[in-house]
Amino acid sequence: MKETILEVKDVKMHFAMKKTGNPFKPRTYLKAVDGVSLDLRKGETLGLVGESGCGKSTLGRTILQLYHATDGNITFEGTKILDHGVTKKSKKIQKDLQMIFQDPYSSLNPRMTVEEIVAEPLKTYKVLEGQALRRRVQELLEIVGMDPRYILRYPHEFSGGQCQRIGIARALALNPKIIIADEPISALDVSIQAQILNLMEELQESMGLTYIFIAHDLAAVRHISDRIAVMYLGKIVELADAETIVQKPQHPYTQALISAVPIPNPQIEKARKHIVLKGDVPSPINPPSGCAFHTRCFKKEDRCSVDTPRLENVGQEHQVSCFYPAVSKATQIL
Repeated sequence: MKETILEVKDVKMHFAMKKTGNPFKPRTYLKAVDGVSLDLRKGETLGLVGESGCGKSTLGRTILQLYHATDGNITFEGTKILDHGVTKKSKKIQKDLQMIFQDPYSSLNPRMTVEEIVAEPLKTYKVLEGQALRRRVQELLEIVGMDPRYILRYPHEFSGGQCQRIGIARALALNPKIIIADEPISALDVSIQAQILNLMEELQESMGLTYIFIAHDLAAVRHISDRIAVMYLGKIVELADAETIVQKPQHPYTQALISAVPIPNPQIEKARKHIVLKGDVPSPINPPSGCAFHTRCFKKEDRCSVDTPRLENVGQEHQVSCFYPAVSKATQIL
């Protein structure tokens, strides 16, 4: 087993809602991330999937300390990130944790040139200056497949795929150990998506990077990930290696997600039995008691609305948060 580089333990990220006019009514909280535990191994890609609003992006930003966690611990290479404020030690950790954002346009300052954008983290940490700084920026652009002569251009002069490459170059500037990619391909054309995925795999191999890859697209996540964690309403409901998640999902929610992915074979697709979930996702402000998924689950029992299942092992490195896990015959191979 690979060495653990990052450990997330019982992390919660609750956002306080605006108070009402009633001074006697207690403040309510939106429980975006509600007790997540997972480990990230050196050199792997951990895929994080789930519906919109499940908390996967919030978890990524909490790990990076863009949000200050309500509770829990995050440990990076033996150092607890949440134990201290902005110190020399925390700034060193921040150098090792970088992010690729979802929207390649809004994540780049339109008033800054490519050189200024990519050089910004190097200037912030006073790594390089002058001609050495410019050479490093040009080198980073070449690494991500961009022409180094573009350094004086602005973001609006590039396509979405090119802007995302610039964002990747900026993330690589400080030679990080972990990159959290928050849906880095969802805003791109399909052909460009494949290019960005291939680039990320090449960079991981050549630079020894570790990824947390957040996405909706299960096919893309399966392609790039070593392991996959499935989130629902702020919690991890299933965690296993990519092939196990796709071939033998055991949580009803994971089974429904897999069955919704189209297969590029008309005969197989026609014969498939899709799992259609009824109802809407509950509000994270007032989540249901017991298992959070029981309001939409096709396998629920009376116990599910009362007791909360824990994430437990059901096989070799396969964890499921369900009282009645089982492989569904309706699931087909992607």
